[in-house]
Amino acid sequence: MLGKKLLTIACVVGILACGACFLPPIGNTPRDPPPPPLRDELRGIKTIDLFVDDNSDSHLVVPAQVAGRIGGKMDWLEDRTHINCAFRATPRPRDAVLRITLLKESATQRAPESSQTGPGWLLELTINATLTGPDRQILWQQKNVTYSDNESFQPNDPGEISKDQKILDWISGRFSDQLLDAMFYGN
Repeated sequence: MLGKKLLTIACVVGILACGACFLPPIGNTPRDPPPPPLRDELRGIKTIDLFVDDNSDSHLVVPAQVAGRIGGKMDWLEDRTHINCAFRATPRPRDAVLRITLLKESATQRAPESSQTGPGWLLELTINATLTGPDRQILWQQKNVTYSDNESFQPNDPGEISKDQKILDWISGRFSDQLLDAMFYGN
């Protein structure tokens, strides 16, 4: 009788021990939300060739740096989008093409905000952006869209701002995020 009780208790402990191994972790484990679905027009695209041209009068930013920063963000998103970025002199026939034209670049000095450590600047970048598919049909575009950011920079000369790391961080971060979110997800 005692043997049956001990066997029953051992089985219960064994079942609980084995079952506990398959339970989810205790507590809230933060997880990134799944990415939104890609726009239907982008299905089947594996590579986007990126071109950036500067048609502005001021030339505050270097087109190659803008292309490099946007391309870096696209490659960082590749796990989510399954689309990589390429820089080629001429696009391959099976690739999509993203052509960004910098129309206007401006840096306007403003009174610094209380949280800023240096002179305040309003950065504005007005662009045209067109994504064409392998068949050269327009899949997405923005015309005359202005992206802006308030930032503090040490230089007092707008011509020197392009050399500040913060402008490259803005292009890599918020500017690229907004541009690519609109292109990939329609946000």
